[in-house]
Amino acid sequence: MSVHLLAQGPSERNSLECVTNSFICHLSSKQQIRLSSLVGKKCIVNCKLNSKNASVLWDMGSQVSLILRKFLKENFSSLKMRNLTELLNFEDLLDLRAANKTPVPFDGFLELTFELTKVPGEMC
Repeated sequence: MSVHLLAQGPSERNSLECVTNSFICHLSSKQQIRLSSLVGKKCIVNCKLNSKNASVLWDMGSQVSLILRKFLKENFSSLKMRNLTELLNFEDLLDLRAANKTPVPFDGFLELTFELTKVPGEMC
């Protein structure tokens, strides 16, 4: 289970969509539309991260949660980014890759409390 933070402003949202929706694919446009219909809509939920309200993508298949640096700076600047060596016993640099092999920047990790909030009538 994972939570991915959505971009907060329109300009950020456009740049985020550009990054996450740009890929080289061997499928035709018609095949891509069909495949998208099988996957379904994104499940966006309201939650609290360390008591701060956020709208996030609820991703049940992900191993990690990714949060924009800008959101962290604006909302959790007092928290110290921790190094992965606290969890694992190696000093090598971490080389994270997306499913399409593009690099995923990694600064470290934070532990945040997560609380799912409910808005009347809200469903994924």
